[in-house]
Amino acid sequence: LIVSIHFFVESDDYTPSILSKLRSAVTTNNAFGVMAVKFGFHTEIRNLSDKLKEEFFLTQMKPVASGQIETRAVAVHVPSVLTDIFEAVAGAVFLYSNFCLGTVAKAYQPFFYHAYKKDDFKQFLS
Repeated sequence: LIVSIHFFVESDDYTPSILSKLRSAVTTNNAFGVMAVKFGFHTEIRNLSDKLKEEFFLTQMKPVASGQIETRAVAVHVPSVLTDIFEAVAGAVFLYSNFCLGTVAKAYQPFFYHAYKKDDFKQFLS
């Protein structure tokens, strides 16, 4: 829902069909996992195994986190723990804001704004 709100606010000329396609493209495990690394959520995982850190982060995600590779261009398998932490933080914001969806949208809007620009989705807009 937060993703749909983001795209709805970004442009009032998106049809419901385009909004649905955009939301589907962005709300994948890979997309959330990449954003979790890009914005440093992975640094807060207390029990991240050394094997996962070394094999996954250093070889595949470090270029994304440092901006060497565009977020939208990443085609790697993202461990579900990265997606889980991204979604868990959103859930925590929702709970601690007394179930205010607007607060979650406000908190997460900068992530989506910086991760996804309008030009990234030209294929869906035609």
